[in-house]
Amino acid sequence: MIRKDIKNGRVRQVSNQLGHAYQITGKVVRGRQLGRTIGFPTINVSYGRQLLPADGVYSVLVYHDGAFYPAMANVGTNPTVSDGSRRTLEAHIFDFDEDLYGQQVAVNFIDFIRKDRKFASVSELTEQLKKDREAARQTLSDNLR
Repeated sequence: MIRKDIKNGRVRQVSNQLGHAYQITGKVVRGRQLGRTIGFPTINVSYGRQLLPADGVYSVLVYHDGAFYPAMANVGTNPTVSDGSRRTLEAHIFDFDEDLYGQQVAVNFIDFIRKDRKFASVSELTEQLKKDREAARQTLSDNLR
């Protein structure tokens, strides 16, 4: 039942069932570095054979070096800027500017924000990411009281 909920993106329910947030751990690897060009730098997390939640945007907490950092994550194929052939896990950590390449992190999934989708342009994607960031901040605030 838990695996089915993960596959369907119901990470809040999974957290309730597990008693803690669903977590994926992995090393930060180099991506195409497109996020930084539009004001949303991301860390790309190598997840190996771990079960990814459904494609979409999530509010998450990234754990690194003894601290949790509020963030939003995208699981999916990045259809606006790629050919859609490979699923990735990437996270935009709010107000963070450190180089984490090669380091181990844990992405803790807090809540689902929206499904992944293709946008007509990169500027349309950027506007949606601004809304997603606000939604992620709000869900993190609501869920971590």
